[in-house]
Amino acid sequence: MKRNYSLTLKHDVVSEVMKGYKCSIVARKYGINSQTIYRWIREHKDMNENYRKREVL
Repeated sequence: MKRNYSLTLKHDVVSEVMKGYKCSIVARKYGINSQTIYRWIREHKDMNENYRKREVL
């Protein structure tokens, strides 16, 4: 079953991993599958890349 997570939670989780915490530990802490977190990180990087491209234009 697909769960909906708030943007705040996604931001908090991605921030912890980006700060250097292991994804598996963060996943256990929040009760979220690590693959879901990896997807959020990819989406976060894609959003930042798209933002930078628009900023250059």
